[in-house]
Amino acid sequence: MILPAGAAPEARFLLIARALRALADGYVAVLLPAYLLALGMATWQVGILSSATLLGSAFATLGGALFAAGWLAAPLAACGILKIVYDLGLFAAFRRHSANNVTMRPGD
Repeated sequence: MILPAGAAPEARFLLIARALRALADGYVAVLLPAYLLALGMATWQVGILSSATLLGSAFATLGGALFAAGWLAAPLAACGILKIVYDLGLFAAFRRHSANNVTMRPGD
């Protein structure tokens, strides 16, 4: 990895962490919709859930930047907890809905 001459040694770890996060976001952006479509969800449901996931990731990134700058420590933690609860509830609702609407036909 090539860093500028005046870069701190810790910059390498920061860049590696950012690269891993970008890889994970890209992986989720591709595999989550494929998995949900394989479960039999409608395309609009997959679109809403995927969009919510990517928006949550973006807001988490912005919140982490604000937290690192020393702002919004308590509200950020509260928002993170609410996001986790929201995501789990949304996933459970879609899972329950898709489980109720799946029909098995001979030959499938």
